[in-house]
Amino acid sequence: ISDCCSFTQSYFDKKNEIDQPPGDKRHAKSAAIGFALECFWHLIFCTCLASVVIAPIVLHDRRGYGMHCGKTETRSRYPQWCTVEGFSLYSFVQKKHWNVGFLNYFELKQLPNHILAFPILFLSYSAAANWIFFSWKRQSDHEMGFRGFLRRSLSWVHRALAESSYNFVTGEKSGNVDKLLLGHRLLPFYATLAGSALVGTFFAHVQISTRLILSSCPAIY
Repeated sequence: ISDCCSFTQSYFDKKNEIDQPPGDKRHAKSAAIGFALECFWHLIFCTCLASVVIAPIVLHDRRGYGMHCGKTETRSRYPQWCTVEGFSLYSFVQKKHWNVGFLNYFELKQLPNHILAFPILFLSYSAAANWIFFSWKRQSDHEMGFRGFLRRSLSWVHRALAESSYNFVTGEKSGNVDKLLLGHRLLPFYATLAGSALVGTFFAHVQISTRLILSSCPAIY
């Protein structure tokens, strides 16, 4: 998605350059087709990579379903998870035996674990919010009103995704530590940080948040 946004952003940046000769519609059309094709092949390539990651999980679940839920002459009773829609061995075990689920850990007896995880979660949310604030601040448009705010929000999302791609070339120079730590290239790292914090807060056992974030999120450092 970032690469596609970078292709379209580069196209519009070139299209809006003042030095471009006017009326060259054929060149603009061919450039647009080139960007679209490049974006399409990137999406196909990334979909194939994602399939490689997901395939072992799907095959594992299908094999488990066949072993435990397949119809045989000697089997009269079936495990409870055979009737669960969207079968997943791991998800079923997590939900039944570990009480993993949305807001399942919001209980009074789990308050000590929430206190234990509060420092790392607070730091993670603060870091992600700080990156969003500075990224939004880089936008030069300051339209007022709901329409202007909505247009600016969509423009900001598109620009942030585009600039996070390594295919995007920008003339901005990072001259200090703040720009390095909050630069546009770091969007994937802050997105991973925010996602891990949300999972730890609302879905997983909250006490795993510290090791989850510190072991998988470089942005926290």
